[in-house]
Amino acid sequence: MSERRHSYVWIDLETEGLDPRKHRILEFAIILAADDCEGDMSIVEEYQGVLAVSAAEQEARITDGTIDPYVLRMHKDNGLWSECATTDATAADLDALLCELCVGASPRSIMLAGNSVHFDASFLRVHCPRFARFMSHRVLDVTTLLSACENWGTPIERLSSAHRALGDIRNSLEYARKCRQAMGLGAKGAAS
Repeated sequence: MSERRHSYVWIDLETEGLDPRKHRILEFAIILAADDCEGDMSIVEEYQGVLAVSAAEQEARITDGTIDPYVLRMHKDNGLWSECATTDATAADLDALLCELCVGASPRSIMLAGNSVHFDASFLRVHCPRFARFMSHRVLDVTTLLSACENWGTPIERLSSAHRALGDIRNSLEYARKCRQAMGLGAKGAAS
């Protein structure tokens, strides 16, 4: 993020459930896009990773009911749950990576973008406190754009999701591009 070349940090998290105080981040994907919403929004940088939950921790979290059963089934089916037992990466590592992307940024200046990104922001505030200091209260929530396009008579075809972070954030970026098109906006934000 040096020299603030990007307007947004496009981010998606996969988690154990909905409560950031009791559930963990399992996977992340981050995209920096060319000119973000002012240009072609092509991917410039992309980061992804799975965070550790050891086999013993997994069993304990299943037994004590910490992990949401629906989420557990979903992440067992898509392979994420088993991948979490094969890594040693932590939320602190994610926090450090995000802070590296903020070099030169001032506090509360980084806007997050993605689908229902307020959800991801709530987890980042709890699990990535150093990065949270850089987060703006403003976000670009693509689900809001999709809803607006639908309500205004230009619905956007929905893409499939396997609930894996990288695929989901790529979908978010594609949705943003399609919403811009539907709104009649071309490159550099000019009307077509």
